[in-house]
Amino acid sequence: MALVPTVYSALLLVGAGLCALVVRVIAWRIQRGRLPPGPPAHPIWGHSELIKSPRLHLIAAGWAKSFGDLVTLHFMGTNTVIINSAADAVELLDKRAAATGGRPREVMMGEVMGYNTSVGLHQPDERFRKLRRVMASAMHVTAVRSYQPIEVENIKYMLRRMAGLGGSMLTSSDKVGAASVNQAMGVGHPVSSAQPMSLVREAATRFILSVAYGHEVKPHDPFIGLIHAAMMKIREGKYPIVEAFPWLVNLPRWFPGTRFLQVGAEGYALRDAYAGRPFEQVQAQMREGTARHSFVSNLLTIKGGPDGATAHDQDLIKWTAAALFVGGSDTTVAVINTFLLMMAANPEVQRLAQEEIANVLGPKCHPSQETAAVVTDGEGTRDGATIPLPARLPGFGDRYQLPYLEAIFKEVMRFNPGLSMGLPHAVTQEESYRGYTFPVGTIIRANI
Repeated sequence: MALVPTVYSALLLVGAGLCALVVRVIAWRIQRGRLPPGPPAHPIWGHSELIKSPRLHLIAAGWAKSFGDLVTLHFMGTNTVIINSAADAVELLDKRAAATGGRPREVMMGEVMGYNTSVGLHQPDERFRKLRRVMASAMHVTAVRSYQPIEVENIKYMLRRMAGLGGSMLTSSDKVGAASVNQAMGVGHPVSSAQPMSLVREAATRFILSVAYGHEVKPHDPFIGLIHAAMMKIREGKYPIVEAFPWLVNLPRWFPGTRFLQVGAEGYALRDAYAGRPFEQVQAQMREGTARHSFVSNLLTIKGGPDGATAHDQDLIKWTAAALFVGGSDTTVAVINTFLLMMAANPEVQRLAQEEIANVLGPKCHPSQETAAVVTDGEGTRDGATIPLPARLPGFGDRYQLPYLEAIFKEVMRFNPGLSMGLPHAVTQEESYRGYTFPVGTIIRANI
């Protein structure tokens, strides 16, 4: 008999869900005539598969030829307008930001896991503006230049580790032997067990933890494990059904099919830990007089020290520092990985870039130690091509003397930017544009 209430509750839930779905589909059908056109959609599920596609930015760019620069997709009653024109993006997202500057509702990540307090998901209120000002203090030109020695240190660390991968570092198409990196870095006992993509992520994490908290990463560092666990829990917490029917989060945990509530609780705990523990470590180090210069220690000093800063100021500093990692780690890794793969697939471009570096920086200081990097096609040396090693690794001061390398950087960013469509916006006030009407709640994404 105990099963009867549970079965009855489940049937009631299914019935209520179907009714809600029908209402949302009807509402969407009423609204869609006022929105820009889009590709054909499933009568119930809409464009769910397209919206979830990691190649959406490429697919949407192709739609511009058929539907114009504004394309509408929908999923369970939520409309998403994709902008394929820079002019339209500026007009809608910059000039009309008062109506389009909101953030879409993120039920799992934002409300259940608590990330609505972070910069990326925050609605545009007074706290959001303060967070932006605090973040700007870490991103202005002078501040960024002060991070360059830390960047160089971590790049060298990454190269030493990659040098140990030898010929297995990049297996597709052509590649440059790791001897060039070994020679330039003076590697004695390189590590050979890691993979290049994980080494890139490790270097990016080391850099951001050092900038944000002055934290020197150790092997098996608990902070890295904590942060990565939080990011993995966010990925695990993607439940489209919860986004479509937010009232599901009010169900009791014993109710069948509510695994998402447990995932959300675990994500909330990790969110608190990854933002709080590094911040609290800096506070403790400042009290002991052992804190290294960092974003957090600098701002706490300005605000009165680890115990003098108000709770409000501490909250802003803590969450801004946490956002530096979330906003910078994945995008940095994506761009560097794209660069590595593009160099492997385009050996001639790689060769010209290395020649430019050698020409600008000069030959090695000690000819007796000079070793040439060999360009191969996977089966041997291509036409015996060799590239002399430069005297040193290029630095930030050499950037403007390396136009070909600069062009490669720009092409990598164009080809596969770290965040291809940026952060989504949400319409907070009904807005009309080019004969279309964007209802409140419409999501807008820039694909430029």
